[in-house]
Amino acid sequence: MSEGTGKTSYCAPPATSHPSKRLVADDGLSEGVSFTFFDHIEIGRYKKGRDTPGLLLVSDPTVSSRHCVITQNPDGRCFVRDTSRNGTRLNGRRLSEPTDGTVGVSNPVPVTVLVGDIRNYTGLVQHVASSEVQESVGRVFEQLERAVAQLGGTLKEFQGDAIFAFWEAGSTENHAVDACRAALALDRLVEEMADDRSIWQVEGY
Repeated sequence: MSEGTGKTSYCAPPATSHPSKRLVADDGLSEGVSFTFFDHIEIGRYKKGRDTPGLLLVSDPTVSSRHCVITQNPDGRCFVRDTSRNGTRLNGRRLSEPTDGTVGVSNPVPVTVLVGDIRNYTGLVQHVASSEVQESVGRVFEQLERAVAQLGGTLKEFQGDAIFAFWEAGSTENHAVDACRAALALDRLVEEMADDRSIWQVEGY
């Protein structure tokens, strides 16, 4: 778990017949912090005013508004179910299906997806040294990742020269409008980066 800007919120649930368990933070930033739960604990992205019992909210742009649920059987065994749009990792491995053997996905969440790529990238890699291209692309992606988070989106991944991000319903009042505004803002940002030789050092592209 990552604390992001340091904001977390957890509303402890009432006791049930399940034994009490503790979810312990292990991110190097909040060592020793733990959250008590009984039959389940859900993890989601921090948003002021959300205080549902058993809901742990984390201020991290990579965490979906509803990210994952950890449930506990009466015998004490725990299972993790991915409910995110960005994927959940357990012991370093991405969950591809619910670990309790059930089939299906919880309530679908509408999202607006943004995809962008570098213009004429194929021609670029054919005429410019790969190390030079990779260094410039790396600096561009670093700026884009920060901007997506500031604009309220979630970065899903980078693939080659492409960026994939999304805005999901419930995270803002109108996720589609916010995604469109973000696309315009990111377009202005990349125009600035194209002229900034400290970031984009491949002239002519």
